[in-house]
Amino acid sequence: QNIDSAKNCLSIQKLILKKAKFNEATNNEFFIDIYNNSGIYFNRIGKQDSAVIFHQKAYNICTRIGKKRAGAITLNNIANIYYLQGNYKAALDYHLRALKINKEIADTNGIARSYGNIGLIHSSLKEYDKCIDFYLKSKHFFELQNNLPAISWRSEERRVGKECRSRWSPYH
Repeated sequence: QNIDSAKNCLSIQKLILKKAKFNEATNNEFFIDIYNNSGIYFNRIGKQDSAVIFHQKAYNICTRIGKKRAGAITLNNIANIYYLQGNYKAALDYHLRALKINKEIADTNGIARSYGNIGLIHSSLKEYDKCIDFYLKSKHFFELQNNLPAISWRSEERRVGKECRSRWSPYH
């Protein structure tokens, strides 16, 4: 159902573009949304290469017009695609770029999410010390905002903590 909904949304966006004669040069923010939505759609149907291309187009516009928050979100979208493909190095690079932007604009929610995403990558790489460090940073920034996702990190921390204890246990 989500794929059909995304497909319908993409079709409507294409129709709007044709009817209204929108162009990228004059409707920057509209195209950021169009390209990111297209990237999300292509990712959902398993066409990650196309998804990255559309997200990159959105990011290029963000950079050109100074929409840093939208740019950071777009970098996270790209990073998540690379993460799902198992390309942790690329995913980490994009999440670190997003983190840098989030820090520049003092977006505490963005910082919290970036730290959590980076922690997830380190967990996948079985780099548990780094993972826990980034999860704790994420939790801290979520708690600064009284944001509920901080609670969900606690369960992930427990899972990672168990893996760390079993890895470091002298009984293994």
